[in-house]
Amino acid sequence: MSTDNSLMINIDTLIAPINGSHHGVGEDLIFDPRIDAIVAARQEDDPLLAQGNWVTELKVADWDFVKNQCADLLGHTSKDMKLALWYVDALSHTDHLAGISHGLSLLQALNDEYWLTMYPPLDGEEDSMDIRAGLLSWFVKALTDDLKQLPLADTKTGNYNYNYYLTARDHDKQRQQNPDGETSSQLTLNDYNQAIKNSSELWQQALMKNLSTVTEQWQTLTDQLNNLMGMDAPVFAPVTDLLSAIHQHLRPLIPEQIDQVNNKGQDAATNITADENVSLESNGQVAHSVNVTSTSFNPSNRDHQSNRRQALKLLGQIQDYFATNEPHSPVTFLLGRAIDWADMPLDQWLTHIIKNEDQLATLSDMIGIQPKRELSDDGY
Repeated sequence: MSTDNSLMINIDTLIAPINGSHHGVGEDLIFDPRIDAIVAARQEDDPLLAQGNWVTELKVADWDFVKNQCADLLGHTSKDMKLALWYVDALSHTDHLAGISHGLSLLQALNDEYWLTMYPPLDGEEDSMDIRAGLLSWFVKALTDDLKQLPLADTKTGNYNYNYYLTARDHDKQRQQNPDGETSSQLTLNDYNQAIKNSSELWQQALMKNLSTVTEQWQTLTDQLNNLMGMDAPVFAPVTDLLSAIHQHLRPLIPEQIDQVNNKGQDAATNITADENVSLESNGQVAHSVNVTSTSFNPSNRDHQSNRRQALKLLGQIQDYFATNEPHSPVTFLLGRAIDWADMPLDQWLTHIIKNEDQLATLSDMIGIQPKRELSDDGY
């Protein structure tokens, strides 16, 4: 993802101390009418819900207002986690993946600068951390919904997002089970796959690059929050798993762009060469044919880093096969996580997987390692 200096300057502005306030965090806006205005602007009706006999105009959220108002209040009035989370939610609607990326950078910077002093306050009360945990739990749900609605194709003829894909997949199964049923209003995987594949190369590259960047930023943010909150941290896995699922889902559709994003700067020489032909079957499913000239893994005649890259590439190809031919198999998810964890040392991996300190200590003693958690000065 290219660096946008205006976004970086904007983050600096948003986290700058508020003049004349204690610790630079401004005032608590819990009862401020401007908060009520943001809440009202975020409200919208679900267009898929039936309205019965009383049909009224659907309420549409004003995401530009939410984005601008949250940014203004964060920069000049109050360093408040709730405002920051609303800001990221609005950015997902106005600026899509690039907006989410900007927002996640802001959240990390805000935590770095104001974790102990921003609102809602950590005032020593029993529920003070619980309030922040509740806000973050809401954010995980909101971001999960936002990611499923992000446009994945640069077409104006349909809203081709991950929700569309899930619905189209179900409709295809229904058509296979009941070929004579009503199909005129059903979505099709063929339309979806064609829209993704026919998107411009520039769009596809930006999509995959932004997706990879957001995935890395989300991991960094959740690691930060787990360190700060300890056992009080909410579960971040829904977003983590969804980002992985979307990434794996898109790889068979635009493999060239995946290679350019994820393998940039790596040595292209490997013992195996593959020609991948991506086509659409009659039911809209992606068909992969891979002609591999050599599938053997022979580490003896290669240096370790080259052997390692080859091994991970083979795992990636196996993952692609299962993602295409058995999308519901856990193999796809497990291989994807294994590849993601390949550069993570064992002690770090254990702290990433096991959140319970007692269980972590017991397992660490059994296998003879000492995992390390990064702690803040205040022990969070």
